[in-house]
Amino acid sequence: MQKKYESLIFDLDGTLWDACPITAEAWNGKLHELGLEGELTGDDIRSVAGLPQQVCIQTLLPEQMKQNPDLIAELTLSEQAAIKEKGGELFEGVAEGIKDLSKEYNLFIVSNCLEWYLKLFFERFKLKEYFTDWDCVGISGLPKSEMIKNLIEMHQLKSPVYTGDTLGDEEASQGAGIDFIHAEYGFGRAKNPQESFNSFIELAEFFTK
Repeated sequence: MQKKYESLIFDLDGTLWDACPITAEAWNGKLHELGLEGELTGDDIRSVAGLPQQVCIQTLLPEQMKQNPDLIAELTLSEQAAIKEKGGELFEGVAEGIKDLSKEYNLFIVSNCLEWYLKLFFERFKLKEYFTDWDCVGISGLPKSEMIKNLIEMHQLKSPVYTGDTLGDEEASQGAGIDFIHAEYGFGRAKNPQESFNSFIELAEFFTK
């Protein structure tokens, strides 16, 4: 049977891994250190995951931002140290699934994360070799839809699909003119995905069957 897609483009947070509890812990520690009020949970971080870092902080900590104009830099440094030390957690089946999928498809990542965040993901789980290419806000500074378009053009992709977990990911797919697959096990919802999966294991099995 001929495959519908020849390239799979993935979001990162809520699709491949979850580092939100570590981020919440790091931000809480820094807020306390700076004498600022605030106690965030992993679910608080998940509620804004997929947005650029600056927008996440502005959304969750607007008053604290007014009190400390350097808060974004402070929280980013604390988060970077925490994730480097403790890492996030891959969703079940991602490690083996990515390896299996890479045998049949070109794999890519497009994320709104910073470059250091993506690098730490690759370093921690040794998955970089399975991806053809990647882009993130920290590298190109572009919206997701434009990052996707650039990868399609650069690699002359004929039938790519984007997999993510939020409505923003779905809208990015639409903006790039490609199909969208919803990682229903992630942090958000979708309106009208071409496919939807309850786990990464289910997703990988679908594409390798």
